Amino acid sequence: MSRHRAVRNLDIDDILDEDEYESEYDENQIDETEISNEDLDKLDDGLAYVYSIIGEDTILTAKEIKEALWYYYFDREETIDWALGMF
Repeated sequence: MSRHRAVRNLDIDDILDEDEYESEYDENQIDETEISNEDLDKLDDGLAYVYSIIGEDTILTAKEIKEALWYYYFDREETIDWALGMF
């Protein structure tokens, strides 16, 4: 059988269904069980700092703020700018 026939007969939906990486992995999500204690301390310190600036009665959850801190490589000011932009 010619290769072009084999390719033509492929069902692209079946091929794409085999790759579920995108639905299983989000690079912005933090798995706190897999990061170092030093990074956990940075997240907790950063969270406390962000709450001290924007207040604890915010619509943002602690998880969202920690994910922003992780995304911005623990840059507190960048995270605060992001948080204030959410209002």
